Amino acid sequence: MQISTSRFGTISCAAAEIWLFPRGLIGLEDQRHWVLLTDPENERLGWLQNLCDREMALPVVSPREYCPDYDVHVKQSDVAPLELADDRQALVFATVAKTGFQLTINLQAPLLVNKQNCIGRQVLIANSQPLQLPVGTTSHVTKAAA
Repeated sequence: MQISTSRFGTISCAAAEIWLFPRGLIGLEDQRHWVLLTDPENERLGWLQNLCDREMALPVVSPREYCPDYDVHVKQSDVAPLELADDRQALVFATVAKTGFQLTINLQAPLLVNKQNCIGRQVLIANSQPLQLPVGTTSHVTKAAA
């Protein structure tokens, strides 16, 4: 499949690489089909490219790259739609935003993806994880409660 993007030009992706977020993402509920692209200049950064809107690509990172103690504990009902047979099947990503001149990571609403069936969901963490953790700060965040 060929996808036209504003940031990466035309790219090829297989159907098995497309991630389905049945409920969309927070604020983007109608955008359900995404593909993860690598950033050619930064190996720690990925781009979640929307398949329907060539202009929409969200920067994402592994939150554990910046917060080694980050642990996602959510209600079973929040992850049941992912059909995870094992927690090791889950990929965890955090979105990156620019706040003023600072890049921040959203640890409060991670993206979880079952890497076996490519179904994803954005979940809200119940405890007080940072919504805008500045990139480059050392953080030992509190583990989330189930």
